[in-house]
Amino acid sequence: MRDGIQGWPHWIETADKQRLVRAIADAGVPEIDATSFVSSKLVPQLVDGPAVLEAVPDALRVRVLAVNMKGVESAVAVHRKVRRIDRCGIPFSVSESHNRANLRRDHSEQR
Repeated sequence: MRDGIQGWPHWIETADKQRLVRAIADAGVPEIDATSFVSSKLVPQLVDGPAVLEAVPDALRVRVLAVNMKGVESAVAVHRKVRRIDRCGIPFSVSESHNRANLRRDHSEQR
């Protein structure tokens, strides 16, 4: 879900994202890539991630994305206060140029 809506050109209401996540769960999908913890300047569509996670049924496993330590810390805080997060992915590209374009850092800076 995250990857499909993060670049959407128009704002998707939080309630619509919550309905979508419940429909995905009702369809029997066992795990969802629900949101990311990145700067709202970069991905404004996912600024409501914690509210969307509130709607995720307990039986559904949740993955999120974080690109830096601040994002990981935010994910941990939401995990503790809002809803269980089962996996937190941190992207890393084999290509140095793609890593710079995608994450604005080279391999040596990605720790």
